Amino acid sequence: MRTVVVRIEKDEVAGIEVLDGDIYATVKEYAKRGIDTWNPTTSDFLVLRDAYTVELPVPIPRDVLPHIERFSPKRVGDRAEVTIPIFEIIYGNEWIGDNMVSDRAIALFPYVTDKHTEEIVKSILMSLREGREGDEEGDVE
Repeated sequence: MRTVVVRIEKDEVAGIEVLDGDIYATVKEYAKRGIDTWNPTTSDFLVLRDAYTVELPVPIPRDVLPHIERFSPKRVGDRAEVTIPIFEIIYGNEWIGDNMVSDRAIALFPYVTDKHTEEIVKSILMSLREGREGDEEGDVE
């Protein structure tokens, strides 16, 4: 199994790696590393788990199946869907009212294909930016 590790700083990708290894063990390892760089006097330390549904053609390509079979892909009409876990380790953030702004984070998820990696990274960045834009809109009121 392969795991994608995305370093995010100020809503931008600072680096992407694809590592060999189990997603859950990799999340634990990066959480331990994050603790060492976290400043408890200025931010929270959070590990969040979410899910993302990936669509694939049927039949699922042989080179993709080993990456996703653990997550029980299902046939839906003329395609397959699989829901994979996405983890965010946030170790540089601040609270503005009820909204959290993340300046430093690491996102981790199982590798499926390069195309899906790009799609998931865009989704994560969009989510972070929406939170920041919501804060700015709140300041205008």
